[in-house]
Amino acid sequence: MKNFAPLLVFVISLFSQDLNAQCGNDGETTSIFNQQGLDSLSGCESFQGNLVVSGADISSLEPLSSLFFISGDISIYETGIQSIASLENLMNAAEISIYDNQNLSECCISSNWQDAEELRSISSFTIYGNAAGCSSYEESQLACNGAVLGCTESGAVNYNPEATIEDGSCLNGIDLQVSVNTILNSLQVNSFSSNDDCLVAEGCITGTGTRKTLRFTTTISNYGNEDFIIGYETSDNSQFYFDDCHGHYHYEGYANYQVFNYPSLLASETIGHKN
Repeated sequence: MKNFAPLLVFVISLFSQDLNAQCGNDGETTSIFNQQGLDSLSGCESFQGNLVVSGADISSLEPLSSLFFISGDISIYETGIQSIASLENLMNAAEISIYDNQNLSECCISSNWQDAEELRSISSFTIYGNAAGCSSYEESQLACNGAVLGCTESGAVNYNPEATIEDGSCLNGIDLQVSVNTILNSLQVNSFSSNDDCLVAEGCITGTGTRKTLRFTTTISNYGNEDFIIGYETSDNSQFYFDDCHGHYHYEGYANYQVFNYPSLLASETIGHKN
């Protein structure tokens, strides 16, 4: 009689390895909330269904280092991981979401997912809300490849010749901006008495007598690469108007201010105006 025992053991061994390489259940979501649970997936190469990994106790994705295929989505968030390098073999998935991991600062392998997305083996991937160096895909590439984010348009006023990735910050044309710091550093509240009807007409105060005023300095700068032409104070220049009260020209609509109530953030009837 022939001995089939070695062959039987060999077949059982291959069957066991195949079971170990495939995890999850198709159409279901498997949630892992601690490192011990994640360790149970060690050696898993193909995952059926969706996989959610979340929990401050989770510090390493090493158990997923063999994973190359997920039939559904994988979400990794609010963990204690510092790197996603263990996912370098994962090149087939529906959606990959890596977010709100406060210690995660190394996401270099995400460049592989960008290539996989173009090949459509990964539907999409998102990276956001992690530590510096991995708060977005663009930032991860800056940190990993030595790329420089900035304006790459040579004609822009803030052109950066060392920039290798355009960040949309190029300033072209007129770009008027109010200085927030100037306002914050000059705020003061005081009482002010006036019978000057001109101040009421110009919107500086809402009535004569003693008024409670919020005063501050306003500075507007042109950060664009084209000059903002104000022109001369004449009746032909629509940017100016002649003020009968003061007997001279004022610049039309230099600044308007609106006060909001806190915490409702509803607009107050109190207004401000500067010409």
